[in-house]
Amino acid sequence: MVNQLNQMKLKDALNAYNVIVKSPMVFSLDYVPREIYQKAEIVQVRNQILNFLRFKLPQNTLIIGPSGTGKTLSVLKYQKELSQDFPDFEMKYVNCRDAYTSYRAITKLTPIPLRGISLDEAFESFFTKQKKHLVLVMDEVDKLKDHEILYNFSRINEVTRDYQFSISLFLISNNPRWSDTLESSIASSLRLDPEIFGPYTATELTDILAARAAEGLVKGTYNRSVIEYIAGKTTKEAFSDARVAIIALLKSARRAEVIGGKVITRAYVDAIFDRVNKDLETENLRKLNDTPFLILYACLSCGKSSAKEIYKHYQEFSERFTRKSPVKYVQFHNNLSYLQAQNVIQLWKTKVGNYFMTEIKPTVTFKPVEKELEKRLKQDLL
Repeated sequence: MVNQLNQMKLKDALNAYNVIVKSPMVFSLDYVPREIYQKAEIVQVRNQILNFLRFKLPQNTLIIGPSGTGKTLSVLKYQKELSQDFPDFEMKYVNCRDAYTSYRAITKLTPIPLRGISLDEAFESFFTKQKKHLVLVMDEVDKLKDHEILYNFSRINEVTRDYQFSISLFLISNNPRWSDTLESSIASSLRLDPEIFGPYTATELTDILAARAAEGLVKGTYNRSVIEYIAGKTTKEAFSDARVAIIALLKSARRAEVIGGKVITRAYVDAIFDRVNKDLETENLRKLNDTPFLILYACLSCGKSSAKEIYKHYQEFSERFTRKSPVKYVQFHNNLSYLQAQNVIQLWKTKVGNYFMTEIKPTVTFKPVEKELEKRLKQDLL
């Protein structure tokens, strides 16, 4: 079937497909479905938004958890609803991977003259033009290199006395230790209410995939058993990352179309699953900041499992590859917790004499990490 399609004209090839995917956008990682799985953490986020709508008082929330657990979706689900039903409110979204300074972040929220202005002028422009109560979603907030925007938005009455509207922050991070990096003055004014998102169960993933399939696939081209198979495989092999499950469903459907299959089978899932998992693993490596990335590189390259031995190698790599001083051992341990939350290492304690020693086992392979290091060095990103 594949060879036949390759020899056909484009129009004839399109007509020859067994159509299984009726709406590819449903499987986009940016897609916000009409209904999302209502696990307890998402209900809590909804309640935070409801309280802000009721009382118009800032209520800052820190949403933390591994990738693919529904953190961003839990807030963005309500963006359209706010714009339609609450004329005095709006929601705006900033990804701090792109907007990694306060200046870049504020320019995402308000138009800035081409000539450029100072950070203080940018904030003044924002407060002048923002005439609605704002739910501000700051994704990957741990990528912010400074916290001026958090300070200003948590102390609006000090920054500008004439501003009549409120700002509620929803800060999203994979790093469970990120809030520990905040200065005490910022942490106290933010008064963050943490919501911890745990990984999905196989049953929850099955329900999520079933909803996506009903919306994005042709009826009769899949069955419940293959949905459950993808969910179970994702739970066992991809740390319950819903992104892997959703993309795997789409890729297996497309493979069936190309080969000429009329329904999605386990064979199609098996053929694409490892590739999907590795692609997202590469994306997760790309998102790591320099310090945790070099720690992961040290874990994989030194052949040791002891945290103290790996710390020595990390110090060496930090001095060799970057212009920055290595972090202290306490911060090193915090980064280990972060890497464990990203599902790239596992930590456990081993008793040696009267003491316990931290042992580290990577859950990713060396080759993709080495490639990412070469890329960063070549592009002078470290």
